[in-house]
Amino acid sequence: MPLTAIANYIVSRRAQPKPERIAEVAHLGPAVVVTGGSRGIGKALAARFAQDRHTVVLVARGQEQLTKAANEIKMAHPAARIETVACDITQDGAAEHLKAAVSELGCYIDILVNNAGLGLAGVFLKHDA
Repeated sequence: MPLTAIANYIVSRRAQPKPERIAEVAHLGPAVVVTGGSRGIGKALAARFAQDRHTVVLVARGQEQLTKAANEIKMAHPAARIETVACDITQDGAAEHLKAAVSELGCYIDILVNNAGLGLAGVFLKHDA
């Protein structure tokens, strides 16, 4: 299946946030946060959301790759706002750091595409936390 088909499927499944959560972030704008957004499926998903003029925050460990990906998406979709946050989501406190960084951009996490990661084989309960 091509990356655009996967992206279209995921975008079509967007949930609607609860009104009480919206009230908590009324002073901020919504953003689509894509972990692993500097390449591959994450970048394709980010570009697809940008196509619909969402504010997109790309997240990955390397700022250089993030900047390159953001510039490519901006060139293809100039009406979208594209931001970057360098963050290693495997580190303790990463979720809090990411939430704070997105808030500093004047946004809240409306949609999270939790794309970064790797697969492990074997019995789940035998893996390290």
